[in-house]
Amino acid sequence: MRVIKRALGAGLLAVGLTAASMVPALAEGADAPDFLTPDYQRFQAQLKPTGDLTAPGHDGALRAAAFNSSLSRGYAGELAQDLSRAGDESASAVAEVIQRTNPDVVLLSDFDYDEDHEAAEGFRTHYLQQDQNQQQAVDYPYMYVAPTNHGVPTGADLDGNGTVGDATDGFGHGDFPGQHGMVLYSKHPIQRDGIRTFQNLLWTSMPDNRLPTGEYSPLVRTILRLNSSTTWDVPVTIEGNTVHVVAVDPGAAVDEEGNEHRRRNADEIRLISDYVAGGGDADYITDDQGHSGGLPDDARFVVLGDLGVGPGQGDSARSATKQLLGNAAVNDPRPTSPGAEEYGAGDPPAPDAGKLSAPNLRTSIDGAAGALRSDYALASISLDVAGAGVFWPSARQPGRALVYGDPAPSGNHRLVWVDIDLPVSD
Repeated sequence: MRVIKRALGAGLLAVGLTAASMVPALAEGADAPDFLTPDYQRFQAQLKPTGDLTAPGHDGALRAAAFNSSLSRGYAGELAQDLSRAGDESASAVAEVIQRTNPDVVLLSDFDYDEDHEAAEGFRTHYLQQDQNQQQAVDYPYMYVAPTNHGVPTGADLDGNGTVGDATDGFGHGDFPGQHGMVLYSKHPIQRDGIRTFQNLLWTSMPDNRLPTGEYSPLVRTILRLNSSTTWDVPVTIEGNTVHVVAVDPGAAVDEEGNEHRRRNADEIRLISDYVAGGGDADYITDDQGHSGGLPDDARFVVLGDLGVGPGQGDSARSATKQLLGNAAVNDPRPTSPGAEEYGAGDPPAPDAGKLSAPNLRTSIDGAAGALRSDYALASISLDVAGAGVFWPSARQPGRALVYGDPAPSGNHRLVWVDIDLPVSD
């Protein structure tokens, strides 16, 4: 699921097309009347700024988005260097997608972490705050970044190949600490005193966990962390309301080398489900600050991130995602897009998957598995969901150039969002 290669397809390069040159042509389309269709009008309505979605009688609304940005690089500091100035094509494309959808809060995954936050700051300053392809710049005065487990060495030979220190020997897959990290941008104040992180939570802490006993020694099992990346709870204040942004990034069920991690992926998704449900099932969850338990019963929350698996990928994947999508505390708005429906128009329905794997619900393209629903923006049942969507235009819609190609200029994942009407604060 991680996409590091950032070039356009060979066919496009052969005819001299770049992301910048493709956008005007594909955005306008050859057949102008198609832009007057109801499908196009619905898509345009989805892209209106959040303020336009405010329901009568409400002071404000929240658009929360998740986007696997595919902005990871091959060595430590490379992303920070690339983003220290304008001109990186992939970063420009990712920023343009964000500007077109204009979320209030957006989580970017697969975005390298550095201790000085230079990459995150560079992307905000040189890309988000600058017009991209005539799209209006967007300002996020609040930002949160923190370390993850990717590339952090365990000191053990986890993959059993006879060497220690490989990318597959870390607490999470990675060539260096900080690779494949996350960053959260917000237009609204972050309650920093209330942030909880779960990077160090041990896998053995989870009751009835799926930790394979045959693959690791008893000593190694005692040090393995549950999160291959991390989980964050970042409370945000919007119009006097507190909304917990639960930022997640479970490791892929199958990694880049083809190694199976379905058990860990399933337990990482279970952690998210247990945390947002709260109560006794969350007693085992201890954050990095030493506090235990999940969210309070009355908490308003959104869950944002790439779950690393889609419900259309077989029985084990459906079982893993059902833990969260079937949680009584969670509202799945089931966002769709015309581009995903177009991409999967010829695909037969997945057996026994029901609507969970419907073509228009898909959010990413994996070379081996095809189009999947792997990226999510979910809300608590205590929130009033006004709408949801995925930035995946059809062939004749504006912004199509951003999602065209293998990989596309903005990566092989699509930004997914949920719109929420917030109650009037007292």
